[in-house]
Amino acid sequence: MLRALLAMSAESMEGGQQGSETVGPAPDPLQGWGRPNLSNLLGDNLWVHDAYRMEESNRTTLIQQWLDSNGSRPLEQVIGAVWDGTGAQGPFLKQGDVAIWNLTLEEGSDVDVFLSFNQRPFGAVSDDLDVFVVLPDGTEFGANESLEGTERVSIPAQNLSAHEYVTVEVRATTVGIGNLTGVLGSDGDQLGFALTVRGVEGLVVEAVPEVEVGPSLSELCLDSHSGLAMHIHPVLDIVIRGEQVLIPANMGIDTSACPGKMHLLHTHDASGRLHIETYEPMVVNLTLFFGVWNISEVGGEQLLPLFLDPNNTSVSVNGVMQNVAWQDIELNDRDQILVQFDDSQTNDGGGEGETTTPCDDIDGDGVCDDIDNCLTESNPNQDDMDEDGFGDDCDSDIDGDGVDNLYDGSPFDPEKSGWGVDVPLEEEEGGNIFSVFLALAVIGIFCTWAVRSRGMRRQ
Repeated sequence: MLRALLAMSAESMEGGQQGSETVGPAPDPLQGWGRPNLSNLLGDNLWVHDAYRMEESNRTTLIQQWLDSNGSRPLEQVIGAVWDGTGAQGPFLKQGDVAIWNLTLEEGSDVDVFLSFNQRPFGAVSDDLDVFVVLPDGTEFGANESLEGTERVSIPAQNLSAHEYVTVEVRATTVGIGNLTGVLGSDGDQLGFALTVRGVEGLVVEAVPEVEVGPSLSELCLDSHSGLAMHIHPVLDIVIRGEQVLIPANMGIDTSACPGKMHLLHTHDASGRLHIETYEPMVVNLTLFFGVWNISEVGGEQLLPLFLDPNNTSVSVNGVMQNVAWQDIELNDRDQILVQFDDSQTNDGGGEGETTTPCDDIDGDGVCDDIDNCLTESNPNQDDMDEDGFGDDCDSDIDGDGVDNLYDGSPFDPEKSGWGVDVPLEEEEGGNIFSVFLALAVIGIFCTWAVRSRGMRRQ
């Protein structure tokens, strides 16, 4: 929100000098959007929307929830927390979503719209939200200017004189899909934003903005093979209980969702070679494959074990085991991806086997986050020498003697502290003072001997 407001207030420094360079019109990498002038934000014709806006009580509750988790320090608790946007104004957009507002125009005023959001990089692409202003007659205005996650649409008053309101749309053109679904943050699949609009009197109807949910990637169709921005061919093998699952030829071609056409992901033979074609660069993962698989109705319930028992599912990419949810594995050109399901260790095939309940495990050490004594350090043995709730791998005072490991000569022995001086703790203060005097005396004797020895050699 601050970035959107500052950009709206800014005045171009065109014509000025930056070293030997003459400053051009804003925005540019040299001056950004220009010099902020907050007085430009004064007036009654400014409307703002911040998806992250929260009531103070909601914010306090959220922070307290993060800090109430057990077995970790505050910073680790916050790092490990995930948030789905509950308590905030929203909306938070996934790819294909559109947020819409109808705003009453201020008569005779230009309309100036700024959209700002935090772009997350995903491989060779990054998140991209786009803002549009649509007139009642269908005329559409896209961003005139953009710079690093901030876009601007400017419409002169003469283009608006025949209308009483405009529709402002924020479209989620590209939103990367991280390892977590339904949440915000660098590893999520939703994106928030801020919007500032000048030249309007407010909402036509005071209501929560409508969000049109677009089709999922698996439902999108290719109209032609021209104009493609991405065309990749990963190879996928799926093995369930030792049996290879056939990925049939022509999967994703001429389906109920894409009659007479192809899905973005499809096959031409039964080799497991996937064809992924898109009109825009984007990150795609195994979720797309399973979506097209279901729409194509080619495999019945063959893949059901992967969904019912993900703990017994493993994925390797080019021979390297992956430590993320299997459905979120990113698909890249020529990758060799192997998905295996094996429950032989938890099910003997005849009787009831022991199964484990899936849980969050941020450091991948096999210990659930809610009982892990080192939330972000892998420590499967959970050793905790001083039993203070912090595992030895992340405890700054392993032996609990009150001396930080960095300064403790015996960090694994609570009876030894300082720099390895073996004295009872109750005698530590006096013992250390005596040790210091003894050390100084020895150093003095050595220095005296060294000086005298040097003098004798010179003589």
